Amino acid sequence: PSPTHDWVHRAYRTQCQYGAHYRDALAQALVRLGYAVTVTHPDGRFELAGIDTTLLRHLSQRRQSIEAALAAHGYTSAKAAAYATLT
Repeated sequence: PSPTHDWVHRAYRTQCQYGAHYRDALAQALVRLGYAVTVTHPDGRFELAGIDTTLLRHLSQRRQSIEAALAAHGYTSAKAAAYATLT
């Protein structure tokens, strides 16, 4: 691997670590305020517990953008959706 590749890899790993730290601190603060959280992904992403999934999808502008992009290109697979979240 090139020095640039190594630098990019370290930067990405650091970004992921800071993101996990932020999500953990946010979840703990919400719990202290009396909210329940449900961890949804191994990296610590979470949702507020007890909120209907249909409502979450309706209110999620990011999800709406992803679904619109998939529909515009005729994609329907989970792999395409996962890729679309990176853009």
